[in-house]
Amino acid sequence: MGHPDIHSLSPYSLIKYLINYPIRNLIALLLNLITNQLRLTIDK
Repeated sequence: MGHPDIHSLSPYSLIKYLINYPIRNLIALLLNLITNQLRLTIDK
């Protein structure tokens, strides 16, 4: 799934995409932070 073709999207789809994309990145970032914290606490 690459980037959708902006010209073929309706405004609603574009808005949904712009909202969902950063949220997915944020969730991935949070998961990385949590797993890093868990590794640190386990190592101690």
